Amino acid sequence: MIDSFYLGAYWAQRKENLDIVVNKTISFLQGLARVDTQFLNWYEQGYSKKEALSKKIIVDKENIETLYKKSFKKNDLDNEGFSKIGYSIGMWSGHQEEYSSSVSINCGHSSKFFSNSCVITIPIEGEQKERLLSLIKQKELLNLLIKNWEPKNIILSSNKLKNEIGTDEVGWVSYYKSIRRAPKTSNTVIYEKFNNGHLFYLADKSCYDYGLAKELLPLKEIIE
Repeated sequence: MIDSFYLGAYWAQRKENLDIVVNKTISFLQGLARVDTQFLNWYEQGYSKKEALSKKIIVDKENIETLYKKSFKKNDLDNEGFSKIGYSIGMWSGHQEEYSSSVSINCGHSSKFFSNSCVITIPIEGEQKERLLSLIKQKELLNLLIKNWEPKNIILSSNKLKNEIGTDEVGWVSYYKSIRRAPKTSNTVIYEKFNNGHLFYLADKSCYDYGLAKELLPLKEIIE
């Protein structure tokens, strides 16, 4: 089975109107393009690659607002422009399947039963994958996610890692806005203060090494 990696930012209830969400999304997508060439172009998701590639996304207020409006009905908005169900948008980078990325944003939820999120998928093969999984790139992406979405936590995870450690709240790279206490970790896990929060990652040349996956388990004890 091919192991897929993704970087996800998550936060709880936050009521936001559509105009604020659109502006944050534009800022985020423009920032992604500055972080890496992988994120220069975006396309709407379709039933086929040919259909999707015919729907290139122009990152401006009118187009991003139109995309969000496809995810809800007019009567889902109240008089102040807030959505009862939040806002959702999804797009992909247009590369060949194994070298492509996608972004999904679900935000504006104020219910305690829903999580808000912004998730970036990493290519499953190629130089793009290794480049984006480098700690340098991961920190750039973390800074961008924190600046635009102010999440509670950000996790770089993979399908295989979730199965091995039994949680999706700890990853190869883990950022938490707050923690219960400093964890007891081995020398293979680095801890540093990062952007007014707490960052953990493996002391390894790459962001991931399945031989060291269980060294991440102590992080489960300090999550709020």
